[in-house]
Amino acid sequence: MERSEAGIIKKNILFNICRTLMNVAYPVVTFSYAARILTVDDMGSVMFSRNYVSYFLLLALLGVSYYGVREGARLAKDRVRFQKFFLEINMINIVATICASMIFFVSIFVVDKLYGYRILLLISSVGILLSGLGNEWVLISFEEYRYLAIRTLLIQLACIALIVFFVRSQEDYVIYCAILLLSSSGPALFNWAFLIKNKLLHKVPLHELEIKKHLKPIFVLFAMLASIDLYTMLDTTMLGFIKSDYEVGIYNAAIKIPRLANSVIASVGAVLVPRLSYYYDVDKEHFQRLIDKAQNFIIFITVPACVGIVMMAKEIVLVFAGDQYESAFLTTRLLAPLTLIIPISVLFNNQVFIPMRKEMLVLKSTCVGAAVNLILNGLLIPSFAENGAAIASVAAELSVMMVCVYHVKKELNTQVVWKKYLWAVITSVSIVLVCLLTEKIIDNTYLRLGFAVITCGCVYVLLNVKTIKQIMDLR
Repeated sequence: MERSEAGIIKKNILFNICRTLMNVAYPVVTFSYAARILTVDDMGSVMFSRNYVSYFLLLALLGVSYYGVREGARLAKDRVRFQKFFLEINMINIVATICASMIFFVSIFVVDKLYGYRILLLISSVGILLSGLGNEWVLISFEEYRYLAIRTLLIQLACIALIVFFVRSQEDYVIYCAILLLSSSGPALFNWAFLIKNKLLHKVPLHELEIKKHLKPIFVLFAMLASIDLYTMLDTTMLGFIKSDYEVGIYNAAIKIPRLANSVIASVGAVLVPRLSYYYDVDKEHFQRLIDKAQNFIIFITVPACVGIVMMAKEIVLVFAGDQYESAFLTTRLLAPLTLIIPISVLFNNQVFIPMRKEMLVLKSTCVGAAVNLILNGLLIPSFAENGAAIASVAAELSVMMVCVYHVKKELNTQVVWKKYLWAVITSVSIVLVCLLTEKIIDNTYLRLGFAVITCGCVYVLLNVKTIKQIMDLR
């Protein structure tokens, strides 16, 4: 890879990590603030409503988020062909968004369980229209990570200010839900400003549009995303229907912790998708090299993250959510392995199989995960509530990872990674020792967590200087 190419990737990774860190900091700040004002049940009802709407948002997007990035990256240098592709994709998105909205409105008036959530559901449903037609994939195709980072910062700062000013009592959970909608769907307005500025909105005669050729790959990707969301969102949905808002609130507080950690890791992989789509066609060696670098990064960061969450679960929950979420201590520890499992699945599914146009392998792995999650949720939630959902989620993600690893061995000459995992485990013992020592000498929860995170991070980095240099070398 030329130095200029490596430099662009490094800048894109930096901007996307900044954006991801903001996406990590934002829910930490907003959830921590709201969790201390609203009850666990109110937080649970908001999360259940947003979770339910997410199914219809998935239908509105219809797999375009992945397909648009993959194919758009190949056309980004040909403005005329990209404009035509953009209109074709948006015609599909408009129809899908209308259908999703209609089905949603019918469901909330037919399903009795949803009656009590109707106001929250109606507020959250605005996101179906905004995000469904948001065209986020266009900015990623053009690798506009600087623009994405600035846009994210502005919206999140505004939403934090709104939450602080308007969420003041337990009755303000509806306002909290509305502000969450603004933070998640507001970026769509900025996206359209980008499209207009860059003159991507051009008329193309209808008879020249080739919509049909996109339908098959989009529906395959939609089936893939549906199966993914089935096992990533089904836990909250089933908890809400089988148990109560309290269990939903506890579970969502616990699962946010590994998901926040995974979002930082995923930011690196997201940057690589357009490049990998390009290099798979023109330079298989560079494609392989980028995959190996991503794999090394995942091993380096996920092992200590998992160990740290297990050791400091109590402190993390208390700082993140407050005393009323003490029930989430065990659930958080049960969910900690997700930080190890999910990044590997995401790497192989999103950064290997999709650029290789092997969507059926992604669909296969995610369908296995969905089946495992559905069965185990049904068996475990009635008896173990949020802890049962946690076990089911870890089992489902593990099954997805195992299927991915099995198939990737047939597609790529991947590096032998067990030695790297072993070294990461050995050096992570330092984290265990620091956490145990910190618990003995520091009484204050906030100071204990802060000291442990900083000290563990420094010690782990010093023990892995060679690994860091290898990861940063993108030539």
